[in-house]
Amino acid sequence: MIKLDLFGYRIDDIHNIVDDFIYENIKLQKKEVEILTRTNKSEIKQIIAEILINYDLEYKECSYNPSLLKISI
Repeated sequence: MIKLDLFGYRIDDIHNIVDDFIYENIKLQKKEVEILTRTNKSEIKQIIAEILINYDLEYKECSYNPSLLKISI
């Protein structure tokens, strides 16, 4: 499973990092990826949700760790 860990990134950089990650994995024809936000801040999840809307994708929160987002491509 391909995973992006957002720990240590500034919130201003999150949009570009997540967008690049999703785009690259679509090009590589991956089936599923994970993003670890390491926080429950709704602001970060909102940024991710906006990016996924552009790709017509959705995420699901992991039941045992809500800061882990699973995205089916």
